[in-house]
Amino acid sequence: MKTTVNNIASENVTSFVINEDMLNEKKAMKYISKPNMVAAINDICAAIKGLNSLFSPQEYTEANSKKELFDAYHRFYIIYTDLRDAAIEARHREEEKREREERRRQAEIEKNTKELIKPAQPLKSEEEVKEASKANKKAKADKAPKKEKKASVEGEKKSAPRVGDAEARLSTYSAELAEKEALVANAEEFAKLSKEDAKAIRHRIASLKRKIERANKALGTK
Repeated sequence: MKTTVNNIASENVTSFVINEDMLNEKKAMKYISKPNMVAAINDICAAIKGLNSLFSPQEYTEANSKKELFDAYHRFYIIYTDLRDAAIEARHREEEKREREERRRQAEIEKNTKELIKPAQPLKSEEEVKEASKANKKAKADKAPKKEKKASVEGEKKSAPRVGDAEARLSTYSAELAEKEALVANAEEFAKLSKEDAKAIRHRIASLKRKIERANKALGTK
């Protein structure tokens, strides 16, 4: 059985296929030949390299035992999924930032358009024009200090950090972490899980803790 996942470390999205049989010790040891195990390791190392160009793994060959090849693939699987999840989260944050900036830009365009397009006014007499000009100058002079104060307040508002996204992520991650840790704490139920499922849960707990730490940093609580 194989599952397709996406590597989105860059704009050039490439596909990588995780060999789930290589995560099942019984299947790997019994049914997968050494050449195929080495090929699977080379594939996942190439995927990791795409996410982190500094990655420099130990070389594995058919001279290694099947157990060594199986253990190596599992270690590389954990490294790959950690890097992939971090890349996905970074991509989402960037997309959310672009969407917020686009909404602000559209709001500014709409505001400027409304100010420029005003309804036609009936013609006024020369005396009315003079009176209107005097009133307009006086109004501008009176509003000048208020505008400066308003600009200062708005500047302070814009400089305030946006914490809504980080709070939402923290709440979601904390709830899932509590659920996973409760399952691990229930020794009887946890013992019923397969070796692969147990490993996956422990890996997810470690990943959630890192995500929570990043969310806390975004909120400035740690």
